[in-house]
Amino acid sequence: MSNLKKTAKISILLVGDSQDESLNFIDIVRKKYSDADIKVIENSFEALQYLQENKVHTLLIEENAQPMNAAQISDYLRQELKSDIPIFISSTEDSVEQNYISKPYTEESIQPILNFTPKEQVYEQPLYSLDYLKEISGGNSEFINDSIEIFKSSVKQQLAELEIASKENNDQKASEIAHNIKPSFEMLDNKEGTEICNKLTYDLKNHKLSLLVKELKLIFDKILQQLQQDFTPKNI
Repeated sequence: MSNLKKTAKISILLVGDSQDESLNFIDIVRKKYSDADIKVIENSFEALQYLQENKVHTLLIEENAQPMNAAQISDYLRQELKSDIPIFISSTEDSVEQNYISKPYTEESIQPILNFTPKEQVYEQPLYSLDYLKEISGGNSEFINDSIEIFKSSVKQQLAELEIASKENNDQKASEIAHNIKPSFEMLDNKEGTEICNKLTYDLKNHKLSLLVKELKLIFDKILQQLQQDFTPKNI
């Protein structure tokens, strides 16, 4: 497996009520910062509460967000909370203001956000670990290889079922599937996947199902790519 490497990590709070726009924004950002932490909240008042309790690098809010619009949120953050967080406002209208981001989002339109968002230098955690499999198998290469193949096939199938449940807005089914997927991510000591499975299973009312499913699939795809690069007999 790859050694730890230093990487730039960013966190963004996106306030908007369009699921398609949010997913598009996440896709674009993660092409450049694959582990970007992007929180999506539809209600601007709830977003304000979130900002008072959590630290993010940048805020992107729709101009006509509700119940407080972008201008009201900006004023409150600057005047009442004395916050210096970079604030960008998204709009379908063209504007000469530097902090306005035009929609629909494109790589070009969101570039100011990526340029001005503070980057936190952190050590990137490995996507997976074979330690648990080595421990329970006594280092048996055949067992480890078989377990990896089972992980690939079973999680792929379960994610397909999870996507169907998401499209059908079947929260209960999604929670059941996530509960079954979780041990697979735990087996490889992938904390991101495990955490998302926990949200899907126990805290779905506070999260958007479709976004969590998309994030879980992205993590799975990254693990598959890393396994393809790293998983050779000498790594075991």
